[in-house]
Amino acid sequence: MSLKVSVLNKEGQEVEKITLPKEVFGVTPNLDLIAQYIRMYQANQSQGTHKTKTRSQVSGGGKKPWNQKHTGRARAGSSRSPVWVGGGISHGPVPYTKRLSLNKAQKRGALVSALSCALQTKSILVLDRLDMDKLKTKDAIGILNNLKIDKKALLVISAKKEVAERFKVLRSFRNLSQVSVCDSRAINAFELSSVALTVLEKEVISELCNK
Repeated sequence: MSLKVSVLNKEGQEVEKITLPKEVFGVTPNLDLIAQYIRMYQANQSQGTHKTKTRSQVSGGGKKPWNQKHTGRARAGSSRSPVWVGGGISHGPVPYTKRLSLNKAQKRGALVSALSCALQTKSILVLDRLDMDKLKTKDAIGILNNLKIDKKALLVISAKKEVAERFKVLRSFRNLSQVSVCDSRAINAFELSSVALTVLEKEVISELCNK
């Protein structure tokens, strides 16, 4: 697998070729580790606060609705039975803590595996720099058209980018549902596995080596 890729500018023109670091983009992907990371990520997104009340927790229902016999009606001991309207819920959800974790080496392994997979499937594009002259979605669409990006993509910008510049990039791409933006500190195996194309700023590559 070749580690040599083209670096493009915002107009979609090639400005140079670079060789990606093998320790980040050239490893043998560990698909099991990627799957573990995705399970951990999704499980930890759940708040675990859903709850319904059982028949013992619903207010009321302490008095027997009618006599056991001689009414012609089905026997009932409480108006809060799960079969009654306004009754408790049987086997409903309860609050829980479902936190999964991986150690730092495993998270790193999942990330480099996902990046290596992306390179193998030619799903990585490198930009020399992603800056916005103005805070305009129209300009963001123009950049995507120049780069021929017509599928779900992740734009990874440098963590060293100035706050004002980062703000303009984030706001310009925010209304585009097929594109998400993060910096090199937030990139992870789940985000990489959820998109068809990953666009990296050139400066991000060295930051990933130190991540």
